[in-house]
Amino acid sequence: MDKRTKECIEYYLKNIGTEKYIEAKNKAHIESRKNHLDYVNSEKPQWKNRTDYYEDDDVSVSQVLIVDVLSNEGVSKLVKKLYSLPKEEPVQNFL
Repeated sequence: MDKRTKECIEYYLKNIGTEKYIEAKNKAHIESRKNHLDYVNSEKPQWKNRTDYYEDDDVSVSQVLIVDVLSNEGVSKLVKKLYSLPKEEPVQNFL
């Protein structure tokens, strides 16, 4: 593991439960939300009434983040298994 990764892990282990860290994360979340709303209002006004941004849909996955700080071999095996999963048509919700 390289020095920068160790420093990052040590930082999070030391600070993740502190009030200062939680406050900074909340502030960043609020700022990010404000920036997103500003973008929608100025660049994509047609998106204002959309309700599908954060649907509670367990059928589709929009993003997968795989982090492995120990070895690349485990990640390679996992990725190969993910790609070998059968491709299925998306399930539609019926009312």
